[in-house]
Amino acid sequence: PKNKKLIVHGKAIGITSKSYKGDLSIFIEKGNIKLNKVLGNTQITLFLGNVYAQLNKNTSLDIETTKGKIVLNSRRIINQYSKKKEISGFNFKVKSINANVILITE
Repeated sequence: PKNKKLIVHGKAIGITSKSYKGDLSIFIEKGNIKLNKVLGNTQITLFLGNVYAQLNKNTSLDIETTKGKIVLNSRRIINQYSKKKEISGFNFKVKSINANVILITE
């Protein structure tokens, strides 16, 4: 559904999106999440897995993973990363314990 608020709940699932245009909330225990281009506010909460996404430069980031790794534009970052933008853009939030988060900004 284009430009709708979408909420996904689950235990062990994989999610692939082809540049979904709208607000997206994902709450899963484990799985891989491949979002391609993010074109809306996104909130992801998971215990174990991988998150892949391509973001705009105007996207505000709030990423936290306790035991996983965060990679932003091929550069590894320690367990927590936050970047706020004043320009109206999208919010991208990930909260996890064991997930790896791999992001590309354009």
